Amino acid sequence: MRPQYDGRTRYQAHAPPNEEPTAAKVRKGVLPILPDLEGEGKVVEPMVWFSKDKRKWCEDRGIPESQIAQLPAWVSQSRVSLLLFGRNGENHIWTVQRATNSNFVWAPEFANVHSTWDYAEKPFKVGSSGDREWWSVEHYFQCMKSKGTPSHDKALQAFQKYKNPMDAFQLGRSFGLRSDWESVKEAVMEEGVRAKFDNCKDLQELLLKTGKHKLVQIKPTDECWGTGKLGLGKNLLGVILEKIRSELQAQQEPAPQPTPQLEAPAPPAPPQEEEKKEEETTEQTALN
Repeated sequence: MRPQYDGRTRYQAHAPPNEEPTAAKVRKGVLPILPDLEGEGKVVEPMVWFSKDKRKWCEDRGIPESQIAQLPAWVSQSRVSLLLFGRNGENHIWTVQRATNSNFVWAPEFANVHSTWDYAEKPFKVGSSGDREWWSVEHYFQCMKSKGTPSHDKALQAFQKYKNPMDAFQLGRSFGLRSDWESVKEAVMEEGVRAKFDNCKDLQELLLKTGKHKLVQIKPTDECWGTGKLGLGKNLLGVILEKIRSELQAQQEPAPQPTPQLEAPAPPAPPQEEEKKEEETTEQTALN
């Protein structure tokens, strides 16, 4: 039986019916765009990565073609949230900015449950789970909740059947919960996220594009992995990604070159035999 969504897993701050924001209602400069995040002071507000597959979404909201043509690029997260969720969505971005004291960045590809933006993760293997392939990080994470319980074998079968991460999110509530879950869940999440990025060079490159900016997952309903309602959530998914990013950046740094050692001057070469003979002849001539 397919898991049933309870309506609580998506962002709650949707605009009321018939009041969905349109480009005409958004203040001038619909979607501020940056091709990259490099440069001191260049990022002046929270930004989110938009790949080329966001073209249709932009077109449906009347965003000018001159801006759409610049994708892929970093775009204003507050404007995107305004168009998605209304003023409450936009205000939440500024709430998180103040709470984190940062112009943070994010990419939909970094998320685990792709409820707002469709993204198909490449199946991957996790070292601790042998040769089994997982559809997504969410599949691995939710399935590991029941590891060591009598229902785990059934859970393994169920998580292989449904490919959508949202299905995995719901399935995680359907099986037994291991007694040590609270103490191991962060390590389980990191293990899954690492496997996801190890298996995809494109994701590694995208993560490196974020430079040294803070990574924040906007998730008002999640105080652990996201921002929480007031922007004070632990944001542990962002923390894990920053850790992986630091490791990738370290791999890119050139190895330190050894300091050249100054060699001592070589001793003078001994005189050749002919030179010795000339000296002896000179001495004999002098005596005569």
